This record gives sequence, structure tokens and C-alpha cells, in this order.
Amino acid sequence: FVPGYGRRYPTTPQREHCWRTRMHSPLTPQIDKDAGILALLARLQTDLGANAFDIVDHWEDDLCAIGFGMPSDHTTLVYVSTYGHPDGEYDYELETAPKTEADVYSVAGRGAATTYDRLADIIKKHLRITT
Repeated sequence: FVPGYGRRYPTTPQREHCWRTRMHSPLTPQIDKDAGILALLARLQTDLGANAFDIVDHWEDDLCAIGFGMPSDHTTLVYVSTYGHPDGEYDYELETAPKTEADVYSVAGRGAATTYDRLADIIKKHLRITT
């Protein structure tokens, strides 16, 4: 799990899966991601609300990763990756505004191999979503 803005990952057989399974979301046609990310996006939009978060995709080249931002503040972000996990399991990183001018962002928390229900709760809390 390697978070970060626009970082490129080495090509491995597992990572190749993310590029080979490129799909478009019927709900958000401009999003071009792996099927696991699109399924997560659709489920979060249904469960939390379509306007509960913004898609903040600093990782366009990584089809197995996406960012969800607070609508009022895109420096509050949840980065999610499906890379190397079975369907329904996710890695995440919670990001906030940088603490110093030298930082791009600050890490507020991380998790690996997280279930959907746990991830949805974490996103809801970090982005201060009230449903």
C-alpha cells in the first residue's frame, strides 16, 4: 500500500489486473477505474448519499485507487485502494491538510484489508458525513 498524489506503481502481474479491467461507471461516466473501485463507489453513493462526498482522484493512472473528499474541503480525503485484495476488501489512508509547508498532506490514519462496512464507517467519520 503506497499512498500519495499521482505516484506511479511498478508493473507487476497483480497491478496489471488494474489496467486490464478498466471500466466506466454508469453513475459517474467520467470515472475510469477497476470494477472493484466502481462497485465501491456505487455502494457508497447508495449508502451515504450521492452528494455526501466528492471524488478527488489524484490517482487517475492507478485504476485500483480513488480518493473521496469532503465536499467543502478537498484537503480532508480518504484514499482507498483495492490492489492485491479480493472483492470487498480495501486498504485506506486518511489524509488532512498539511501541517507544514513542506508537506503535501498529513496522514491521520491508515488501515489494511478492511471490510466494506468498516470502511464506510471510517469514511463517514473522517469526512463528517451525517446521514
